Amino acid sequence: MVRATTKCLPISTYPFYENFESWSGEDLPTICWDRLSNNSWGVYPYVSTYMSLSPTKSLNFQTDQGEYSSIILPEFNLPADTLQVAFSMYGESGDQLMVGVITDPDDLSTFRNVA
Repeated sequence: MVRATTKCLPISTYPFYENFESWSGEDLPTICWDRLSNNSWGVYPYVSTYMSLSPTKSLNFQTDQGEYSSIILPEFNLPADTLQVAFSMYGESGDQLMVGVITDPDDLSTFRNVA
């Protein structure tokens, strides 16, 4: 399992926007982001220019069946039912993307799918 732990103050400036242009490879954009992954491919997700849907970069997730790769954004200081998220995705048949909230970034079992 690849794991990075970060703790920051909640986001309080809106709208919040990230296009990954400041990211580099396996680096996360700031210490306020987190990733959880048990995949056998290495450090995922990571920033890539391959098939980018952002200006030049995108966030690349990859796993085998039964594995997961997730990104945890910084905490927001608004109720989850008042937030909106917009993104573009490229995937292959059978790929699955879940969007949700997590109450404890150290415990994936606290993730709740909302979309």
